[in-house]
Amino acid sequence: MGIKKVAQKSTDSMASIRMFLVENNRINAGKEVRNNVLQAYKNLSELEKDYCSKFAADLLISKFKNNDKFTEYLHSYLLLSSQGKNWDYTLKLYDLLLTEEKSYIFTKKISESLIELVSHEFEKESFNETLLAHYLTLLVDIAIKNYNLLENKKYDRTQIEGIIDYISSNIIAMCNVNNIEIRIAAVILLNKISGKGNYNLQKILSRFGQSLLEHVFQKLFITPDTRDIAFNFFNTHFEIFISSSPYLAEMTNSVMQSQMLKHEKVFLNFLDEYIIIHKDNIDVLKSLSIHLSFLLRRSCDLSKADLIKNLVDLIFKNLEFIQNNSEILFVECFENVIEILSKVHSKNIRETINLITKYYLEKNKKNTNNKVVNISTKRIKKQPQKNENKSYFDEIFLLAK
Repeated sequence: MGIKKVAQKSTDSMASIRMFLVENNRINAGKEVRNNVLQAYKNLSELEKDYCSKFAADLLISKFKNNDKFTEYLHSYLLLSSQGKNWDYTLKLYDLLLTEEKSYIFTKKISESLIELVSHEFEKESFNETLLAHYLTLLVDIAIKNYNLLENKKYDRTQIEGIIDYISSNIIAMCNVNNIEIRIAAVILLNKISGKGNYNLQKILSRFGQSLLEHVFQKLFITPDTRDIAFNFFNTHFEIFISSSPYLAEMTNSVMQSQMLKHEKVFLNFLDEYIIIHKDNIDVLKSLSIHLSFLLRRSCDLSKADLIKNLVDLIFKNLEFIQNNSEILFVECFENVIEILSKVHSKNIRETINLITKYYLEKNKKNTNNKVVNISTKRIKKQPQKNENKSYFDEIFLLAK
């Protein structure tokens, strides 16, 4: 008898969810009705949620083939799938749609519906952050997946570029809204696409990059639950901040100086780990040599002995990795460090220059690979995440939360 009741309850739940998806106007039927359906979805098994994904995909494709508008139907499903702890079932819907309906027009229609839903969310007095993150993550995923198809000649390049341009231009336009989720989504998307995307990224970061950096640093240093995700964000996107336009680099160094003085130990840990991970990226190492020099100059101004020592160690480590990659660049970066420090005259600066010069002369003389200097503080042990589909959602939602 008990088994029958459970089976009946599950059947009733599936029926109410199907009705919720088909008759999307039930969303406005009242909070109680909607909340009951959302709770029923949460209680479904993975197999039942898979069925819901397939049912929703078939419904959307049917509406598309009949030239019916399907924005509200998409919203109904995403309202359900956003009840989970991640965006697995949102992704599952898109994968099903791509499998069943290989159409550029259909993909463009989905993108248009998502942009409409994002815009509508901001028209409300208080918006659903989780739902917004699912909209944005799906948009970013659609654009990046299409971008990855550009090199394959069997796909229509013009159609694909049209989809990418549509999504990226709308997300850039929405960055005028003071919302951290949209801005993180913009950074993720534009840093993944080349050419014009990088120019647009630098342009929008010149407007809100400082507040975004400060926000993510806070998630890295203060909020334990988001520390790994914040580090992954920096690991993937920090290069655009430190290596782009002079204005953006100057703004970034200003934020770095502020974080260094507020959170000295964890900031040094972050730089130490970041240098090690990017030890073979010559562009990152070269940019870091400049930023580290300005940080060191600032610490000399403040006569912070421990900070000076740790930053010198980081410069040694960074220079050593540079030398491992290029002797010519090693000399160039050393000269840059000395030039930046020499702009200020003080006892701390003179002693620091002498120390770095001595290191440089010894390295030039020996021209061998010694052991890398290690800072004696505990590192943030985080490697780049491999599941990028998941990280899009984690970064957009959890970093913004």
